[in-house]
Amino acid sequence: MNIPILGYANAGTPLAIAEANDYWTLPISKNIVSGKSENYFILRVSGTSMNECEVEGKILDNGSYVLINKNDNTLNEKDPFLFVVNGWATIKKYKKQGKNIYLLPKSSEEHHTPIILSEDDQVEASGKVVDVFTF
Repeated sequence: MNIPILGYANAGTPLAIAEANDYWTLPISKNIVSGKSENYFILRVSGTSMNECEVEGKILDNGSYVLINKNDNTLNEKDPFLFVVNGWATIKKYKKQGKNIYLLPKSSEEHHTPIILSEDDQVEASGKVVDVFTF
């Protein structure tokens, strides 16, 4: 299956504008991707705020590529998700307490801190990170 690489997402402060740019495609085995190829896209990770987060036993780190299932937006506290915050893309884990939403880093570097939002902020889950590729 040919999965489109759409651009970058930050694993740090949301700095990459959430725009879909079809850079190229990456052929991925049907044994890795379940369902239709239209349900997926790939982003390159920029930053280290998730360098202790594992997906399928692989570390989500600066320069790696993440496979996003855009139809899996059911938030949980276990998996990393691609979030768009006020038009900016970032990869984080999710936690909700009361009216507060926390987008949490999982990093070996202390300078990465949570992004704290309210229910009124513009935040959208754009899909779950389902695999990581480093080459």
